[in-house]
Amino acid sequence: LIASLADMGYVFQDKETLKYSLTLKFCRIGDLVKSSVNVAEIVRPSLIEISDRCMETAYFAIEQDMMLVYLDVVSRSDIPNNNLKRIGRVAPLHATGIGKLMLLNYDDSRLLKFMSEKGLDKFTETTLVTLEDLKHELDMIREQGYAVDNQECEPGIRCVAAPIRDYTGCVVGGISVSGSASRISPERYESI
Repeated sequence: LIASLADMGYVFQDKETLKYSLTLKFCRIGDLVKSSVNVAEIVRPSLIEISDRCMETAYFAIEQDMMLVYLDVVSRSDIPNNNLKRIGRVAPLHATGIGKLMLLNYDDSRLLKFMSEKGLDKFTETTLVTLEDLKHELDMIREQGYAVDNQECEPGIRCVAAPIRDYTGCVVGGISVSGSASRISPERYESI
């Protein structure tokens, strides 16, 4: 099997150590698999369950070009929802729960680049607008394992977000529960 993989260019053998290692040709296979799997379809059953259990709206989003992009949303019909985001809508990373989770992947130099390119615009009175405040928030998120948008993007709306990580531990997306600040109180954060 190894000889066949080597002949086809998928593995390479070090002449001195005689150990084998994978070649970059495996990246092509990964890309093919990745392109054939619709992540939103995989996440949707979880969104439905989360929305039902929390009795709130559930979102799935990823990062693209230093912005948050919503890929799916599940909302309960029996709950008034003024913040229903459409699929494909973008939002700022620093002012959203899932966005802050995506910022966990950023080192200091990348955070500075983010600030210079996107800025830390103020959307509400509670929006984080300084690097120091943002770093403090990211440290807290790392410690607690989830992020909160406490009316930072839209007044009167809170969300609690959990990361979706790849096999390396990198945050590749997130799921959030969002609703009225009166329903999503700080006392509910842990249970959500």
